[in-house]
Amino acid sequence: MNKQSYLAEMAKLLRPLSKVERDEVLLDYSEHFDYAIDAGRPMSEIISKLGAPSSIANEILAQYEIRKASDTQSFRNLLRAVRVTIRVSILNLVFVLVPFIVTLVLLGGYYFLTAALLSSPILFLIQHNFSASFFQDIFYILGLFGLGLLCGIGVVRVTRWYYKTVLRYLNYNLSIIRGRT
Repeated sequence: MNKQSYLAEMAKLLRPLSKVERDEVLLDYSEHFDYAIDAGRPMSEIISKLGAPSSIANEILAQYEIRKASDTQSFRNLLRAVRVTIRVSILNLVFVLVPFIVTLVLLGGYYFLTAALLSSPILFLIQHNFSASFFQDIFYILGLFGLGLLCGIGVVRVTRWYYKTVLRYLNYNLSIIRGRT
């Protein structure tokens, strides 16, 4: 492999980036090659020091997706950032995907609990058909509905916190892979 084929492979792998960002990365790696060649290093040593183009591209794409998820907050962007971070290392399958799925299931349970508490007055109406027992349980029903409103406020805050925490964890995970803690 030579400089041109190395950079061509990186360009192909970095297609999801914008042209400006892709050209900037390729120029940076081209300068790495030029500097090492001027220092008299053989091409094989340069390539082995830089690493495989696929691993470099995966790391750059992970950083890009995390930055994109930070800038434009959506569940889709968060899933993309998690997916690309998992591709960086096979260990990320355990250290990123498992905690992400477990916490996502817990967050889903919190959403379900909130929906159940908010819909409790309707469920009691259906169950009791405005009978006398319905009016005896009115304070209980209102209490559950109020608890549902509080859970609704909480679930919004927890979701925002969860989003930011996942992004921080992905950045932390990438920094460990790069060797910086």
